[in-house]
Amino acid sequence: MPSVNAKVVLSNRKEILKWQIHSVIGNPSLCEFFHSLAIGQVSPEVFINKDYHDFLLKAKVGNSVIGEFFDINIQCKLNEIAQNFGNFFLFELQILEDYQLPLQKENDAFEILISNSTQLSLSSFKLSKKLNRKDLLCQDIVEWIKKNGGGWKEKITTKSIGKSFINDLLNAIYDCLNQHANLLFGHLNAPWMGKSQFTWAYPIIEKFAKCLVKYHIYLNAQNIEISKNHQLEIPVRSMEDSISIKIYDATNFFPNFRAKYDYNNLNDKLFTLPYWKTLNIESFMPLKPSKKYEFIQNLPDNIYCKFGIFHYSSSNNAFHACFLWHVDKNLDKEEITKLTGDSSAASNMNEKQVMLHTKQLLVTDPGESNGSQFFNNICAIL
Repeated sequence: MPSVNAKVVLSNRKEILKWQIHSVIGNPSLCEFFHSLAIGQVSPEVFINKDYHDFLLKAKVGNSVIGEFFDINIQCKLNEIAQNFGNFFLFELQILEDYQLPLQKENDAFEILISNSTQLSLSSFKLSKKLNRKDLLCQDIVEWIKKNGGGWKEKITTKSIGKSFINDLLNAIYDCLNQHANLLFGHLNAPWMGKSQFTWAYPIIEKFAKCLVKYHIYLNAQNIEISKNHQLEIPVRSMEDSISIKIYDATNFFPNFRAKYDYNNLNDKLFTLPYWKTLNIESFMPLKPSKKYEFIQNLPDNIYCKFGIFHYSSSNNAFHACFLWHVDKNLDKEEITKLTGDSSAASNMNEKQVMLHTKQLLVTDPGESNGSQFFNNICAIL
């Protein structure tokens, strides 16, 4: 639900209503919005004077409290103006000199007491000028309760119990923490939750609190499982599943300029190496684990020479080791068959077969006496 900042002043600049954030229901004109604001329909805690609606002189809009404001027609739609020009609205009134407030009835005080004892109210929150997501969520919760006819009858109750409930619900939705679920269960057992104005909310809050508890139990179970796996002497994932060995053809183009820049140094280094000489790419990868994983996964699309890749990943993906070697692009099927002793390597290079043939290459040395060095490098990290 959209919201705007509104301020009301007299033509002599005397403030009637200071800057305050208000929710906007529907798409009213500026005139309609001010009328709703004046009679307390927009915010129950704000009541200017219903007769002031007749004295609305003009409205202005700006991007900030201290910025420049521009005159706008009061018949313009508020939401359209807010989207295009800013959400700070200044309403200026011109009250006639001979205007007098209506005489108060003798029983006004008594009627006010009765009204205050039966009228429902909601908590107001001091929000920052630049609303963040949590502020917007807070506004939505207040509007949700208001739209469903909820609220508290006494202002003291509203400021204490009501505000506490809204804050706990806000934090539970925003953080999804189990401690907030326990607080919500406390509100469900409170006497005021059984009142007619909150019967609609009870099943919703109860279901949400139970879901938070189940989520907490699930996370605990996962943490226990992870802890057990870390203590095992034998890895959860086998060595064969942790190793990936493949050969890729050179890429013909780079996905974008940024990718070319990220892999430029690695390409330059790999291209200068003799065939089959291994290169540990640790120094070329980003430090952040998630970025490192992404860097490795995108290697086939960003290397401009034919290359082989040996990738080892720990069982929890916390550790990655990756070696590349330059492969002769002119190496034909017959030569691959001679090196591997198996013609299937030339025609059916699936992952398991490539792994088998490459392991054979590690110890047979294709010509630069780097095969044994490659094998020693790989063994050193395992």
